[in-house]
Amino acid sequence: MQNNSRNNVAARIKKHSTFAAAAVLYIAFSVYLYGPYFENFKPLQYLFVVGGAGGALGCFTLSRRWISAFGGLLFAGAAYGFSPFALGFAAYHPSAVIVLAAVPWLFCPAAFWKARKGRSALTTIASAALVLPPFLIIPLFFWLCAQTGLGPLFPVPLDAKLNPSDVLGLIAPLALKPHEFIFGFYHVPLVVGLMGLFMYLAIHRIKVMIIVAAGLVLAFAPAVMQTPPVVWALVPALYCSVLVGLGLQGLVLAGRVDRKWILLCVGASAALALLITPAALKSPAAFGASAEMYGLACVLTACIFFITRAGCRWRPLRWILLCAGLGVDILLSAKLIVDKIF
Repeated sequence: MQNNSRNNVAARIKKHSTFAAAAVLYIAFSVYLYGPYFENFKPLQYLFVVGGAGGALGCFTLSRRWISAFGGLLFAGAAYGFSPFALGFAAYHPSAVIVLAAVPWLFCPAAFWKARKGRSALTTIASAALVLPPFLIIPLFFWLCAQTGLGPLFPVPLDAKLNPSDVLGLIAPLALKPHEFIFGFYHVPLVVGLMGLFMYLAIHRIKVMIIVAAGLVLAFAPAVMQTPPVVWALVPALYCSVLVGLGLQGLVLAGRVDRKWILLCVGASAALALLITPAALKSPAAFGASAEMYGLACVLTACIFFITRAGCRWRPLRWILLCAGLGVDILLSAKLIVDKIF
């Protein structure tokens, strides 16, 4: 009994300390991105700093439902709060990042209710009901902003929505104009997230896909209650960010039986690198960095493949390789996007 009590205390200390460490890292990264422009910031523009870090921390917290490793949690949060899509909100009114920060937190009750209560018909119904608040609170926020008494204020253009042509942003996020919403992720996280998708599909958790599909449909649909359609893309973006953390943890823990999935990641990164290379040769400024990062992703996943093929665990080395690759990609790419916006 005493040992259980000590273990619970240790677990709580670890949980709170990792949360605090993540908060410090996200705030530091946000300051790194926006710090050079602080002297020209108006007071309200500091919301960009808080919003990105708050959204990342929300995704970090939500990801605890499926991810246990701190590294996986950390990069899941970074993939959401500092993605090309998230940074695009900085091109508009500072209040737009309030929604960016709020979305992960709004989904936390639905995620953790079922985890605590176990599986039953009642918990399934309760979880379904708890999924509704994000789809109600977000339109309410934009509707209130549009009222005469509060402005009216339009944090994001009402006609902003996703288009089929936005697929370019998914594979080459640095090639698009800075004041366009780029629905995509950075290069190494995209490949790592592919591994996370394989893992998620393997356990047949399809229910979450309904929520993701709803977000995608609304992102392409006309505006509802003064809510810009593009805002709903935050829902699939959040899901994909969790996949990045899940994929990172999966690549670190992968064994010989997982080689085929790792090889698919190697092939995908190599194909993307080859696809971008001709454009990079014609326009190095727009596509050069993307080609290099996909090449880096190919090398990293190939290293993991050969490690698993040899039957070696070498988990510390895997963490170092993957975290370094993810960190370099996010640090450099995010800075390039923010510099273009400001």
